[in-house]
Amino acid sequence: MKKLGKKELEIVVNEISKEICKIKKGKLVSEFEGSEEGKRMRELEGSIESKLVGVNEELMELRELK
Repeated sequence: MKKLGKKELEIVVNEISKEICKIKKGKLVSEFEGSEEGKRMRELEGSIESKLVGVNEELMELRELK
């Protein structure tokens, strides 16, 4: 096996660190979404989205009237 130089080793360590961070972030997101706060956040997002759809429809109607 080839011995890595300092620069090559730094690159490998950085790539591994990025992958570890992605995995940790994924786990944290999963835990949050499964919690009560996460569920309430999803409900709030849904409510906001439905209101925005209504606002967009009204804006389109106003544009058509002009």
